[in-house]
This record gives sequence, C-alpha cells and structure tokens, in this order.
Amino acid sequence: MKNYDNQEIEIIPNFKYKVAPKDRGLKMFFRRIKQFNNILFSDTFSNYEAVVETTKKRYSSIEEIEFYKKFGKIGLLDEEMLILKSLATKLPEDKSCLVVGCGTGREVFGVEKLGFQTTGVDNCQPMITNAELLKAELSSLATFKTCDFLTFCPPKKYDVVFMTYALLNHIQGKENRIDFLKHAKSLMKDNGYIVMHCDEFPMTNNLRYHIASILLRLRWLGKNKWQKGDTARSFLGTHCSNKTPLFFHYYTSHFEVIQELQGAGLMGWQFRRGWVIKDASDVDLPLW
Repeated sequence: MKNYDNQEIEIIPNFKYKVAPKDRGLKMFFRRIKQFNNILFSDTFSNYEAVVETTKKRYSSIEEIEFYKKFGKIGLLDEEMLILKSLATKLPEDKSCLVVGCGTGREVFGVEKLGFQTTGVDNCQPMITNAELLKAELSSLATFKTCDFLTFCPPKKYDVVFMTYALLNHIQGKENRIDFLKHAKSLMKDNGYIVMHCDEFPMTNNLRYHIASILLRLRWLGKNKWQKGDTARSFLGTHCSNKTPLFFHYYTSHFEVIQELQGAGLMGWQFRRGWVIKDASDVDLPLW
C-alpha cells in the first residue's frame, strides 16, 4: 500500500490537504494499548456531558480548525446538492435553512447559493469564529451563532433544518439522539424538512471498532448505557493526527435510523447516504 504520509492529496476537485503520518509497528501497538486504557479508565467516557465536551475540544483543536478553514470554501457535496436543489423548488422564495453543527460554514454557504436565507449554529466557538471570517471573505449574508443546539430558541422557524454529516453519530444514547431530533423538529416550519446524513456500518467488519465497542461495554457494565453500535474512534479523516478516542455510534442499519425518527415523531426516506425527513403528521403530503 502506498505511503501518503505528509503528502498532499485531492479527494474532492480543487480541495487538497496534507495527510497526517501514521503510526506503525511498535508505535502503533503502544498507541492501541493507550487508547484501550483511555476507553476503560479516562473521564472521556464517564457520562454524556464528558462525551460532548471531549468531542467539542477535539473539533476546537488547531489541526481540525486549519482543515475546516479550507474545507469550508468548497460548498455542498454532490449528494447534498441533489437533495437541497430538489427541496428548493418546493419551497417559497423567502425560504430559510438552519444548519446544525455548521463548523466553518461549508454547508451554510453552499445552501445560501441555492437561494436560502441561512443560519449556522455550532457549539464550538473557534469554528464559528472562522465561519465569520469566511463569511466576510465570501461576502455572505448568513448568520452564525455559538450555542448548545438543545437550548437554541430562535424567534422564527425554518423551512429546512440541515444536520451536518455524522452529527447524530457523535451523540451518546438513543434517548439523547431522539431529544436532538425532537428539538430539530420543533424548529421546522409546517410542511418543512429535516435533511441529515449519518454513518451506517456493521462493526463486525472492523476489528478495531469491534474491540473498542466491547471495551466501552465493559466500561459501562451495569449502567445501562451501552447500545449496539456504540464504539470509540480517533479517526476523523486522513488529515488527523490526534490519537485520542472519541465516542461514536454507528447505526447498524437504516431500520435503526427509522426507529429513532419515529421516536421523535418523524418519518424519513433514505437517498443514498442522506435522509429527507418530515413531521410524521405530514406523511400524506408529497415528500420531495
């Protein structure tokens, strides 16, 4: 296998970044031991609040900020564009979109180009700071706010609530994910939409994630926290050199996603890796 350490690669047209070096041999072995110890004994996985804070701290790191400063300029990916372009034709001219977990604003600026009035929220202040800088550079009219999404209560509702890729996967606990979806639903206008992308992956296909899941289950033994699909991962992309494991929930199938949507009073339809979601009471209406 070719070694791409410290080389620039282009995985999306006109977007290049440097690949972080990988640990190998004994260095890799001892890193795994340290990570397994972290899962079993560190404060990172002690409770829901610790999981949130650890994830926020990771995305506030210089490495992640530098990557997303560049990534924030590329706009919507093809799949996102297909979904939102289709929805845009069914919404009023003064249509609005809330982007949850907006980071440095990639989706916000992309959605704005489709004619939406856009707002981006994120709990990571450094991300929002850089989103504001990109806003000025791109002459955008979007608005940004740093907040805990569950306490975000804007004066208006939105035609589309867009949840960024794998946002739900970072939330520990089915009940917490359902609460997150319920709040997104509360911010949606009548006949509005939620759009989201989440990772579905049977962990038996990856030994590292399978072992991390077993260790997490041991850590939470007797606490009724562990759920099938819960694991820990340090990998957030090949740009990433940080080795600290973070909580991650892999949906075992799209049926699990549907169950959580139903728990929030929603109904969704899958389009490739994305989901287009409506209030369950609106299911007699055309979806999109």
